[in-house]
Amino acid sequence: MDKKTRILVSIASVVILGLGTIIGVLLVQGYTFDTKNKKVVQTGVLVVNSVPNGAQIYIDGHYQNVTNTSISFLPAKKYTIRLTKEGYIPWEKEMNINNQIISEIEAIMWPATPSVNPITNTGAIDVKISPDMQKAAYAIRFSEKDKAGLWI
Repeated sequence: MDKKTRILVSIASVVILGLGTIIGVLLVQGYTFDTKNKKVVQTGVLVVNSVPNGAQIYIDGHYQNVTNTSISFLPAKKYTIRLTKEGYIPWEKEMNINNQIISEIEAIMWPATPSVNPITNTGAIDVKISPDMQKAAYAIRFSEKDKAGLWI
């Protein structure tokens, strides 16, 4: 290879490496190519976690994935996020996604039909009923390893 060819290959390599670096930095910053409008736009990221995990994620009514994941390249706007899981009450929230921002959801989902166990089997002491008769607060001694503490 002659000197001119080596210089051209070196310059081309530096240009390609530089363009790749610029594209990589733009992708990390949340930029993506909008194929409809044929332009580069900024986006945000939504991280969705739930207890229990594995709930289905719907954004504006469209299925995306299951929880404990991140959803990238969301254009900045207000979205309706809905989580569903069989046996649990659906969870829903409206949320703004902003450019170059990671938004996070930590959802706790409640069973649709909670288990009913008598508190007399738990070692409960000092049971107190709420004034509206809807809740009970009680304590469990520290001798009960897994259950010790205050419960409602």
